[in-house]
Formats: sequence, C-alpha cells, structure tokens
Amino acid sequence: MQPGTESDRFEERSVAFSERIVLGCERCGEKLVLLGLEDDWRASGHGVFECECGAELSFADRADEEAMLVKDLLRSVKMPNM
Repeated sequence: MQPGTESDRFEERSVAFSERIVLGCERCGEKLVLLGLEDDWRASGHGVFECECGAELSFADRADEEAMLVKDLLRSVKMPNM
C-alpha cells in the first residue's frame, strides 16, 4: 500500500485503549461510551458528561453491560398475539 492512502491515514489516527466505560442515561436510554481508564478521565477534569438529551451523566451512571444486552434482546423479541 502506498503511503498517504486513505487506509494508511486511518491507521495513523487509531488509538489503543485499555478500558471501556459505558454510561447509561435514565432519561432517554442512550448510552455514552468512554474509552480509557476512569482515573485518566477524572485526572483530566472530566467527571460529568452531557447526554444528547441534555442530562448530566457521571461515573455513578455506569451501565451494567450484561443487563443492557438482555434489555435490548427483550425489546427486539416480538410476542405472538394471543
């Protein structure tokens, strides 16, 4: 591959991360994914994040990913009419 191609430029911008934190909004149900360690986010002065709906999220709003998967699965299942 030639240097400077689209794929080459993408690889230069990729970042490895050591942890993924998922915050869940109680108001609208959206999920915010933070890449990196919680300590790093806190050290950079980020402890409160804004959801798209305007709600403020913090690390206390951490979502249980396994529970989220089960909820999403249940929402996608169509119950037969009885």
